[in-house]
Amino acid sequence: MEHVLGSHHIAVERLPASPALLVLGPLLRLSLIETCANDFSAYMDTLISIVATTVQYDKDWANHLTVADMCAQLHTAAATGTAALDKQYAELSGFTDAAGIDASFMNDVNEMRSHTPGDAGQSWTWQTCNEFGYYQTSDGPRDKTLLPENSIELSYFTDICDKGFGIDARNVAGRVDDTNAHYGKTDIWSSNIFFNNNSEDPWHNLGLVLKAGQTTLPHCTDCPVTWTVATAHCASMYAPRATDLPALKATRAKIVQTLDRWLK
Repeated sequence: MEHVLGSHHIAVERLPASPALLVLGPLLRLSLIETCANDFSAYMDTLISIVATTVQYDKDWANHLTVADMCAQLHTAAATGTAALDKQYAELSGFTDAAGIDASFMNDVNEMRSHTPGDAGQSWTWQTCNEFGYYQTSDGPRDKTLLPENSIELSYFTDICDKGFGIDARNVAGRVDDTNAHYGKTDIWSSNIFFNNNSEDPWHNLGLVLKAGQTTLPHCTDCPVTWTVATAHCASMYAPRATDLPALKATRAKIVQTLDRWLK
């Protein structure tokens, strides 16, 4: 999987920045409206979104693409050649419209300005700007990311904060510091919070988990901490299914029991 995606992304990175339409294979067409780093970051963010979303929600929903299926299809296409890989990636991403998709920084900014009711992506982005960051960028150490260097820069996200919400990009880090100071970082002083971590959810790396020898969090009263194996993002929040694994069923039961106790 790393080889396929790595080769694919590196090939994209070598394409010249141009105001003209960039063509990656016969079906994947994304136009760079401006020749700036933020447009290229928007382009790369669009490319990797199918992988990130599939990994995050793996097996959460019935009849949706799974990580195993995605990897198998990409590996099969890669064995045939670059053109076949481009086409398969385009189909997985839904980029099959002849007009393609505009990968434009200003398109992303305008989406944030639209104030669309129920837009989860919009509210999540506002929270990242105002509270906790959590940006997936290529700025980190090269051995910690599969993304090509300078492909998705931190400035792409902080500039969205500035132009989309009026939050000065220079103040984002300070707002994150304020959030950590208010909540105590990973040493939260509070009560009645249920911390659930799912082993297949990439976000579990940022979750609160019990350390070796711990049975409770030291400063959080009545704050259960669970670890649910073989489940992905928000799995315990979805309606039960007959195919749910025993660990997921047990976590849901503990959540219900805990809420019942708190609400009595």
